[in-house]
Amino acid sequence: MKNQFSGNHPTAAKLLCESRGWELFDLGDEYAIPWRRFKLVVKTKQRKANYWFSFNGQRLAMGKDAVLLNTHFPDVFDWVVESLKQAGQ
Repeated sequence: MKNQFSGNHPTAAKLLCESRGWELFDLGDEYAIPWRRFKLVVKTKQRKANYWFSFNGQRLAMGKDAVLLNTHFPDVFDWVVESLKQAGQ
């Protein structure tokens, strides 16, 4: 398949958790309360390898990347939301 990429690790970010070839990073934006920014990176080759999110402690903002992830990888979307809730983000 053409145009497949693996994700780029963000610099100066904390790895929050990983599962089944996905890594979730906290971008450390503590001043953006109540919304905090996160990046999801896929370690395998995919057409879209990086997803950016904002989370307010209860739900993800349904921006473009959240909608794409929920459409194409609903199980990963659910894992991201549960992981962020459990981490108290």
